[in-house]
This record gives sequence, structure tokens and C-alpha cells, in this order.
Amino acid sequence: ARARAAGRPLGDDEAPRGCDPLVAAALFTAGVDEVVRLHVPDPRRDPRERAPHAPAAYRVARRPAGAPSVVPADVATWGASRTGWDGRAATPLADEWRLRIARGERVEELAWDGVPADLTVSVREWHEDSATRRTRWTLAPGPITVRRVEVRGRDGAVLLRRTAAHAALRGRLLSVAGTGSVESFHFGWAAAPATRGVPRPEELKAVDVLREWTTLRLDADPRAAALEARADLARLLAEPARGTEDPAFALILPVLHDVEAHGPVAGDAALLATLVADRRVRDFESFWSAVRKLGPDGAALRDPIVRRLLAGRFPQDAHLATLGDLPRHLPEGTFAEPTPWERQLLADPERRLWARGLIARQSDRGAAAVPLLVDVLAQAYPILDARKDPREHLARNAAEAARDALARLGPDAADALPALERLAADGVVPERFARAEQWQFLLARLGKPVESLPVPAGGRDSPERYHARVRRELARYARSNR
Repeated sequence: ARARAAGRPLGDDEAPRGCDPLVAAALFTAGVDEVVRLHVPDPRRDPRERAPHAPAAYRVARRPAGAPSVVPADVATWGASRTGWDGRAATPLADEWRLRIARGERVEELAWDGVPADLTVSVREWHEDSATRRTRWTLAPGPITVRRVEVRGRDGAVLLRRTAAHAALRGRLLSVAGTGSVESFHFGWAAAPATRGVPRPEELKAVDVLREWTTLRLDADPRAAALEARADLARLLAEPARGTEDPAFALILPVLHDVEAHGPVAGDAALLATLVADRRVRDFESFWSAVRKLGPDGAALRDPIVRRLLAGRFPQDAHLATLGDLPRHLPEGTFAEPTPWERQLLADPERRLWARGLIARQSDRGAAAVPLLVDVLAQAYPILDARKDPREHLARNAAEAARDALARLGPDAADALPALERLAADGVVPERFARAEQWQFLLARLGKPVESLPVPAGGRDSPERYHARVRRELARYARSNR
């Protein structure tokens, strides 16, 4: 069967979507051979002008696994807002599409041959307004917004139609209201909308209508694709010749979301460790929530993270800064004894700026980590003071991680106190940083008497009130880090 999906009118400033979610849902429905996407012309547009969006046809063709494919638009964002998928239904469906594409069901874009479709699904929205100039105040009824979902056969006969129209109600009484700025303020007539006690009309959602009356595949098993994708990812990672454009790399996100939502299954820790080690993987933004769910098995990621950071090109491989935060989420005590790889990374003055998580977790080592943490601060603050140094954001992250590790150690890191005060006295930590609350809190945590702390620059508290606040924060921090 051939199908056609017609969208709502698009404004000239809107970019066309390639394979939008409704098109993809039709493509992956059994019995559909081809889908043509047409944009319904905006009735306000001059008919003599060329249409801004040409028709596009799509077909699913069987190709070897790894072949490039047109990628359907994100269901959870564009598809949800325009057609009505909610997140619970949209995400598994999109995951299923990714899996099928990764396995060789390639979506191809073709030139439309003009042959009429066997079925046409149309989703339209428009406004009808009796007032010609809505910029002026008027008693005319408000504009009517209409949305229509329609299915027609090859001969144009309507097989299904749902229409919803709504307009703002007007109050019965006029009122006098003020408007304008201070210079142009004036009173005028107004008609208040009668919204109190009036329920908001239920939105007509194309997916709900099509789910009820058609056999389009609009839903999927919530976990099936993510569970199956693990084996496909393992095969991908075992074949280094497959490039970064391989559609199977899109399966990483469904697996990470499944681990986050449902916890790991056997082999997940090893799979994530292999992903981290593979240089084709560059996006680590979504890893941390899955890594936290690995529990004790997360220690398997320890060496792959560190070795990947050591192998990176500094500063070109900027994505490794995100990877460098992952050690924060590994099991407690993982870094109590540093490995040779970790010693090498922390001794590297460049790449250790990526290692924010590893620096923060030096608290696992106890007092033995103090010299290193002081050295990180001595390196980071001059970079921050330079302001225009391209490493500034990395240095800020490294300084924050070192302060966090020392604060966690607290009295166990008391030997750091004279070293930090010396850094401030020598100007290595500039005064504007040394007078900041976060630095003063760290010194107090390491044992400096609270009553000796100066009020931070620009602070409005008296010394007594400021010192009382620091004592409360110290007590709160101690309770939360027991």
C-alpha cells in the first residue's frame, strides 16, 4: 500500500522535517510500502508564490547492517507536540525504529512520482477570524482555532474525520481598564474573557484518533528494543571497521535509559566499559545516570575511563571533559589505592584538567591525597585569574573538584591548611578568590577558627552574623557527609 501524510500549514520561517514521526510510524507498519509527506499550503500565502516545502517520498529498503539511513525526527519532542505521543509511548517506539534501522531496514528518501496514494492521513490546524484587524480593540468574537485529523481513500472519499474547534469566551460585562506606560497611560473599554469555571477544551491528538481507528504501528513494547539492542551494540563494538555514522551507535541511548529506568542486566557493566573505551563513542552526557545504577559492578569502568583520558588529544578532544566526570559516580572507596594509570593521569598537568571526577574522588585516599589536591589548586587558580585562558572552564571544574575532596576529608586533611594559606599569601590564589565564601568555608572545614575568617568582599553581614552562618553550614555539611 502507498500512504500519504499531509501536515499542518507551515510558516515560511519553519524548516521542514525530513522523516517526521508520523511518516516513520506509517513506514514501519506492516503492509505500507511507501509514504509521501506533503505540507498543506498556508491559505494566507499568495498562490502565485512557489511552495516553500516540496513533497518527499520515503521507503524502507533492506540493506546490509550499518548502511546509512534517513533518521526519523525525535518523537519525544517534535512528534509529541504536533501529534500527541506522550513520553511513555513515544520513547519505546523511537527505540524500536532505531533498532530496525541498525539491523538494515534503511529509510530512503525518493523523488515523489505523483502517483496518488492508497490512503491519505491529514493533520491540519488553522484559524478563522471574523475581525479583519485584530490589533484594534473590538467586540467581535475571538478567533476560532480548528484542528482536524482525516483519513481519505484513493478516490478521495473520507474514511475517518475528527474535528475540534475552540474559541475564547467573552464576559457579558464591559469594564474600564488602564493601559500604557507611565508616559502614555490611559483608560479604555475592555471585555474580560469568561474563563473562570470554564474547563479547558481537550486537545484533539492525531495519535489518539489513529490508534483507535487504524492499524498504524503507533506504540511499542516499553523495554523490548532496549533489551535487544545490547547484543547489537556488542557486535558493533567488536567490529572496529564500522564507522561513527553507523546507525547502530544510536542504540547507545536506549540502553542507557533502560539501565537508568530499570537497573542493569547481566553484562551491562562490561558493555558500558567497552563503550567508554571505544574511541568512536564521543557523547557521554547521558552516561552518568546509568553508571550510578551499576552499583559495585561500576568499578569495571575505572580503568577504561582513565586510559581513554590519557589517550586523548588535549585540548582538541573536548568531549573527554564530560567523560572525566564519570568517576564521581563509581562505588564508594573505588579509588582508595591509585593505579599506575591514575598516577600517570594525575601527574599530567594538561589531561588532569579533564579528570574532574577522579580529582574529586581522591577523598577515597584520605590524607595521602592532600599534596596532590593542593597542587591542583595551585595550578588551577592562576589559570582562572588569567580570565582569557581557553582552559578556564576546565580549571574551574578542577579547582571545584579539589576543594570538594579536601572538604570531604575535613580534619583528615588539616595538613592542607597552612599550604592553602601560603598559596593565598603568595598571590597564587588571588585575593578575589581567597576572600570568596567557598574558599573561606574550605579553610574552616580544615580547622581554621571561624572567628578569624574575614567577611567576604561585598558581604552585608556583620562579622558575628557571618561567623554564625558559617558554623551552621559546617554543622550541616558534617551531618550530610557522615
